[in-house]
Amino acid sequence: MRAINAPVAVMRNSNNVHTHEDIQCFIEEQSTDSLVSAYVKLYNDSDSEEMFSAGMHALGYPDVQVAYDLIPMESAVGVICEFLQHLLINETWNIESPMQYHSAITDATYELEHYRCERFDTEGEDRFNRNGLWVFTKEL
Repeated sequence: MRAINAPVAVMRNSNNVHTHEDIQCFIEEQSTDSLVSAYVKLYNDSDSEEMFSAGMHALGYPDVQVAYDLIPMESAVGVICEFLQHLLINETWNIESPMQYHSAITDATYELEHYRCERFDTEGEDRFNRNGLWVFTKEL
């Protein structure tokens, strides 16, 4: 984190901005939910109509991407957060691709494939993602 001349902090891996109160809550709570919200920022890519996360690489995990034609925007944010917490809770560093995941939010099972992250692929930059990207590919 780095201070930016204000009572806020920026997570360099995702450019997620937090207030002092956010950081205090994270320090006190330290749940998987607060861990994900501290490190991860969700982005909406309007050109390709998808939602993706940035920041999980700082915890040693891949990020995740969901296309809106598979999961509508209203549910995509929740499903991504749910899946990222699943990765942390189950310490899933070396899952083989493809994998299956059942979402409690949509009550559906999805297939995911692991790819190299092409968005943040410049080594040495804060958001460089060496851990790749899980992509929701289809509903089973």
